[in-house]
Amino acid sequence: MSREATQQLQRMLDSRLFVVRPRMATLLRFFVEESVRNGGEPITQQSIANHALPLPDDFQPTKSAYVRTHVTRLRRALRDYYATTGRDDPLIFNLTPGPYRLIITEAEPRAGTDGEGSGGADPTVISKRNLPTLLLLEPDDGACPDGHKGIGRNVALQLAASLAESPFVTAAGPLTRDRLAAHTAPVVEIASQWGYDYVCDASIACDGTSSLVCTATVTDVHHRQPVFEDSTTIREDGKAAADGVAGWLFHRLSEAFMFKRMDTHGGAGR
Repeated sequence: MSREATQQLQRMLDSRLFVVRPRMATLLRFFVEESVRNGGEPITQQSIANHALPLPDDFQPTKSAYVRTHVTRLRRALRDYYATTGRDDPLIFNLTPGPYRLIITEAEPRAGTDGEGSGGADPTVISKRNLPTLLLLEPDDGACPDGHKGIGRNVALQLAASLAESPFVTAAGPLTRDRLAAHTAPVVEIASQWGYDYVCDASIACDGTSSLVCTATVTDVHHRQPVFEDSTTIREDGKAAADGVAGWLFHRLSEAFMFKRMDTHGGAGR
């Protein structure tokens, strides 16, 4: 089984869903290789923190949900993969809720693949497969006072988590401003290299009262042109500010991708 598991792992890592999620790819590789090595024994949060995630040696899982959050995202990524690209793969990887254990099973033949059953493809799988990928830039909140520093990162994480559950993109990955600054290439070039179809660039500014002015631009990576630009004013309410910005962005993106039919294969010309 170890050889088959390794082949299945490589098949998944080569898929676009994991190519555009490098941290999920690293975590998946760790789970598979560690499971093969230890015979399927449970894998602790401490081991994940020390060997699969960029965390300090003194990280304590009991005081942080960082590991649990990333494992949950990986579980969602596995679900998305097997619902789309990997629907015909011979092996299925599943993660138990905890203690974390990778379960490897052989896939059941689907109805219609051997001449029996309906023989038709699942329409939800077809629609999911055709959905675009979206690179989220961490919203720039440089125009806000020091008290607002960090809201951009919170918005990016909340928005990415919401989009992961949405029915209108295959994958959405946040890119922090710090990491963006380390690249010399234009953001559309970075997105293209990573396999994304669209880029969402947002900014957050204070209007001098008790409100935040939010602006968002979505760019078509393939055509190198903006798809839309919109802005709104959100009442600033302490910690709820990030929720308000993330909520507006999610609503605006869902409207653009669902109701305006921004389809990767049609709109992006792929």
